[in-house]
Amino acid sequence: MKKILVADDEARIRLLYEEVLTEEGYQIVLAQDGRQACEKFISERPDLVILDIKMPGMHGIEVLQRMKDVDKGTPIIISTAYQKMETDAVLTTSDVAAFIKKPVDLNHLRAEVKRILEESEKQAVPETQRTGTST
Repeated sequence: MKKILVADDEARIRLLYEEVLTEEGYQIVLAQDGRQACEKFISERPDLVILDIKMPGMHGIEVLQRMKDVDKGTPIIISTAYQKMETDAVLTTSDVAAFIKKPVDLNHLRAEVKRILEESEKQAVPETQRTGTST
């Protein structure tokens, strides 16, 4: 089962994403702010992150950069109500997998999550090739 970390300071958004994505068969981990998102990113090792940008404590761009420092291969979807974020220079150079604009079209969210996880799976290198060992 694929694991998705949802980081958003709005409880109703976290719960909505959790409900919709759990119905699709994903395991969901929730974070209510940037610091908690970074902690859970390290401890839970999600297959995908859905990240709000405007959060208290630690801005989403800083969270994004920290996550990419830990694991460049984990795809990250930016979920934001701010339309101009899609053209933000930092975000466009940070290898963001997709942008989801709030209010969210749930069908679009489902489709993007599925597409990104499928692409990520195709690009994954088998463990034996990464480590040079065989089983």
